[in-house]
Amino acid sequence: MKDEDFFVAPGRFITDDILNNLPPTMVQTSEYDTVRRGSLSFVEKLKKADKFLGLIDLPGVPHGFESHYH
Repeated sequence: MKDEDFFVAPGRFITDDILNNLPPTMVQTSEYDTVRRGSLSFVEKLKKADKFLGLIDLPGVPHGFESHYH
């Protein structure tokens, strides 16, 4: 994996070519997610490319929240 891997940080490193080939995409993040800012940046790129399906932004939980609530 490279530092500029869009799978790790799509809001920062995804190229237009890859973005334009994505299906409609939903993003899930949470209030205390360490990568929340990047997730929201990715949402903006999806919107500009007409690929945005939806956003789930859960309040009050950290990154990896699913492991805390099962």
